[in-house]
Amino acid sequence: MSTHFKRFNQDSLSQSSSSFKSWLCYAFLPVSLCFGCGNHSTGEQANPNHEMQSNPQGESELEGMESNPELEASEYTLIRSDREHDDSPEVSPEVLSQHIMANQEFSFTLHREAVPKDKANVMLSAWSVRQAFALMLPGANERGREAISATLGFDLDLNNALRATNELNDELDARQMEESESQAPIILRSANSIWVDHDSEIQDPYLDMISEHLDTGVYMIDFKGDPEGAQQTINTWVEEKTQDRIQNLLPRNTISELTKTVFTNAVFFKAPWNNPFNEQATTTAPFMTSAGEEVMTAMMRGEQYASAATVDGTQVLTLPFRDHQLAMTFLMPIEDSVTELEMDLNAERWADLLSQQVNELRIVTLPKFKFETTVPELGDYFKEKETNLLFESGAIDQVLSEQALVISKIVHKSFIEITETGGEASAATAIIATEPSIPEYGPEVVIDRAFLFAIHDQTTGAILFFGKVGNPSK
Repeated sequence: MSTHFKRFNQDSLSQSSSSFKSWLCYAFLPVSLCFGCGNHSTGEQANPNHEMQSNPQGESELEGMESNPELEASEYTLIRSDREHDDSPEVSPEVLSQHIMANQEFSFTLHREAVPKDKANVMLSAWSVRQAFALMLPGANERGREAISATLGFDLDLNNALRATNELNDELDARQMEESESQAPIILRSANSIWVDHDSEIQDPYLDMISEHLDTGVYMIDFKGDPEGAQQTINTWVEEKTQDRIQNLLPRNTISELTKTVFTNAVFFKAPWNNPFNEQATTTAPFMTSAGEEVMTAMMRGEQYASAATVDGTQVLTLPFRDHQLAMTFLMPIEDSVTELEMDLNAERWADLLSQQVNELRIVTLPKFKFETTVPELGDYFKEKETNLLFESGAIDQVLSEQALVISKIVHKSFIEITETGGEASAATAIIATEPSIPEYGPEVVIDRAFLFAIHDQTTGAILFFGKVGNPSK
């Protein structure tokens, strides 16, 4: 079954959401442009419990598969609860505000601690990572949810966390705009998919929650019998959702016969500047790199109605995209290094920097740029946090009926391009989970009778201590 995005309809937003629109326009604008909205699948109900629809190899989403011609895609079946998506989730302004601030804080933290240190240009989408973990959240037990909440800032109350995610997704759905006679369209969308080995049985409560709050189902695919084909299918799904900007998200051999579940998010953003730059005005000019070297690069220059300020030695500039609801903010230390700003930036300072800007007509100069970022071992970051629990124990035990899951790998890729006409950014995250490994034991050994003992050096054979235990209770 082909996955479709929900039609963007401003009228579908709840009353509490509407009151946040003007504030969200500035509060939810991390520098990395990590925006998105929920994935919206549609389909007719097949039975009273859930729907099942097959997608034969080569049809619909799998057409035009070119990322790796040596591999063929696997067939899959979409299973979905008959519970309808909640288009008006009940969430308090306080819970929604906290959810948004957690996104901001996680964006800055993830940038500081998880980006490749050897790269001059990097971008991660904390938004995409949180969306992937949101798919896992209703499938985790209490300890697992606590670990996810502590690391990624979700509300400890599962219903609050899912409703806030749903509400913000719907709020951002409304940012998409059709093409007009004078301006290009705004495309802002995020897609979620959960891929499960076809021999597994999904727990009904999990299907209900992801349908109600995240508006998606589960794709059943043959990981055990055709891991390479399954990997190709997921990669092609990501490529389609990001307009081919994120290719080969899962490297070779990421999926194996032991893979049970892959939680995946893909986000794509493209929008024109509210006032595009004149390409004829772009010239080559010097730019001071983070290493303190001066390089020549293409610099855009033109008149802009833009918000800007100099705050505590940091130049702040916010350029709006079409319709002013989405924007891009630049933070440039005037004298200090960008590393110092990276270390100090948090949600509170971010809000302070934005609040001190003044909007007026000004001449703006900034570079054109385009780059990709790949973090093939993002799981290493989460192993150092409370989420380490998810890699070691079966805390994800409410997705499959027959077994718990542990995370084996997390991968993330992103792309961004800024030109005279506007900006484009995309990212994708995949969380790969397997069943907990069962150690192979030799014959059991029990010491329950009087015994002798020695403490000795195994290299030389020297005995340091020797004794006997005839009654350990004395």
